[in-house]
Amino acid sequence: MIFRLMTYPANIGIVLFIGIAFSLIQLSYFYEIPSPLYITLLSTICIFHIFISIFFKRDVYVDKSNDGSSWKIFMIVSVVGFAIEFAVGGMPILVGRENAVTIPMFHVMFYSFIIMAVLMASVYGRKRDMVFSLTCAIVISALMLSRQMMIVSFIIAVIAIASKTRFTRKNKLCLLASFVAVIFAFGIIGNLRQQLSGDYINDYIYAVGGANADGMRIGDTMYWIWLYIASPVYNLIQNIDSYYQYGSRCNMSIAYGTCDGSYLLSVIIPDTISKYFSETFEIDMVMKHLNAGTAFSASARILGLTGIFIQIIFQLMLYIVGISLTTKRNRRAFVIYFSVLSFFMIFDNLFIKGEFFFVLIMLIFSGLLDCAKPG
Repeated sequence: MIFRLMTYPANIGIVLFIGIAFSLIQLSYFYEIPSPLYITLLSTICIFHIFISIFFKRDVYVDKSNDGSSWKIFMIVSVVGFAIEFAVGGMPILVGRENAVTIPMFHVMFYSFIIMAVLMASVYGRKRDMVFSLTCAIVISALMLSRQMMIVSFIIAVIAIASKTRFTRKNKLCLLASFVAVIFAFGIIGNLRQQLSGDYINDYIYAVGGANADGMRIGDTMYWIWLYIASPVYNLIQNIDSYYQYGSRCNMSIAYGTCDGSYLLSVIIPDTISKYFSETFEIDMVMKHLNAGTAFSASARILGLTGIFIQIIFQLMLYIVGISLTTKRNRRAFVIYFSVLSFFMIFDNLFIKGEFFFVLIMLIFSGLLDCAKPG
């Protein structure tokens, strides 16, 4: 049951439900509690994803011949690649992210390879393989000041464990302790990034989040969590509202974004390709510096609820086609990785981010290669 709730499509509904619940707790001067209409609309999206999860099989085939050793190749290439990049362009933790220089194209490949390493080690490797690969990913994410890499790698490991472990009380406590540790590290890296950029102030998260008295009362760590989960929901609602009030015109009363854009290039096509045809689509934001808006904000701003519906159907078709093309040996890895990307739809559309899309391609391509082998 835990594995089913943590995987696509149920996890989209579960996490979005949590976001809706958080948005009903007013802890910031920046935001207002959503109206019953928007709560109903977003809850319908949640219920739909949880309902269709009933029809998804979760007894995924695992080929015993897969010894899980492939993760080592990905890890070695990634670590060596990042070491070269740090030597050439500077290490972000030392020079700041704004001053560090990455190697075009290769940076995406190195990033994808370390995610692939954590995935293969967690799904098919031994426990020590998973721990080692995850530790490497966390260390590199700290050196890069990349909270995204850290949290994505952690969720990969968590869902992989859930796919092959019956959760006991001890396991649940260990999982909870791990979440607390990751959240603590998440906050530390966030503060460090701001210090290196030169705009850090005391009680930073309270200031940028517009914390009211209730917000300050829960402590800065809990406020980090609330702000990062609730603010995307507020922005999603803002984009739906902007579309139906203004269409392709800009909502001048807020921190408006691109206002009008190509649905295909902004929602469907990976950004490594779409960037050559158009500028990055910027969603509308209640506050400019709080720019997460769930994976549905761009589709909502361009086509409204119709855009969200199209995106949901497209994602469903992508899953069906992807798992059909993926070799049986890697099918569990595909399910887990697709679920990780859908888990983070509360923040952004990682499916179109080049470094994450490339991992999907590698998993699917493995199936096409097997089909092409003679005999």
